[in-house]
Amino acid sequence: MIDKLEFRIENLGGCGYTAPHFQKGYPYEIITKPDTNYGDCRIIKKFIDGRQIDLMVIKTKPRKTNGSPVKISLNPNNYLNLSELLSTISFLGHEKNFIITRIDHAVDIPIPLKDVLKVTNVKYKRNGKDYFETDNSDGFDYSKKGDYLGAYPEVLVIYDKAYESLKKDRYKRRRGEPIGINSRLELRQSKNKPIVPTILELASLAHLDPFSRVISQELIPRPRKNKAARRKWDKLNEYIKHHGLYRASRILNKNRNFKRDFGQLLIPSKLKEEITSRYHRDLRQFIGD
Repeated sequence: MIDKLEFRIENLGGCGYTAPHFQKGYPYEIITKPDTNYGDCRIIKKFIDGRQIDLMVIKTKPRKTNGSPVKISLNPNNYLNLSELLSTISFLGHEKNFIITRIDHAVDIPIPLKDVLKVTNVKYKRNGKDYFETDNSDGFDYSKKGDYLGAYPEVLVIYDKAYESLKKDRYKRRRGEPIGINSRLELRQSKNKPIVPTILELASLAHLDPFSRVISQELIPRPRKNKAARRKWDKLNEYIKHHGLYRASRILNKNRNFKRDFGQLLIPSKLKEEITSRYHRDLRQFIGD
């Protein structure tokens, strides 16, 4: 699925232009900064039962020349499908002019985070850091909850989605609901990294694999006869247990011999196939393929 989408449109007026045009055709509420034609405006869809969701946030910057660049930010999951999304933003112009500046590809896997990290590696990503929260003012557990792999403008984030969802939903926390098990892999592409340049080409993602650089591997059974292989297996297993496969492979590859020394101890796991399958299944439901 696509979890976040940002695109840019040139030479379009600010909220003073956008809000009235949107209001004419759609029964949605628009919140703008007071007494200004520029700044942010938020398009809100309200339901009869009182619930509401953000359809989009429109950000503009004033220019001395005519028109202003507009950045639209939205979550496609707040729309029924791609057709509704395109229909909603059609007042802004033709979709081919909507230049994608950020797209987040996401897959949810019903597997504990620690088990996902044990078998997940990424090619051509040298940087990695912990994904965690530091503010524990509400008494919630803010220990490490995942990994950032790579650096801007393309980062793979693997984190505990069940924890994130419960942290954001204070009603579930009050009811004492369990956190549950759900891990998310989220590939965040910005600047020139999005694999589709415009919104008009979103449907083509059904035939592409944004997670092509993600690989999943697991340890073979512990060797019984070969003592040298057994020592290597124990060492690799210990590093994977504490750091995950990605970090373990980087730590043990300082002399660039990880593949030679430990490669024969790893075999492909089924996780990569599940990641690709779930991503395309959710995406096809959204685009109506």
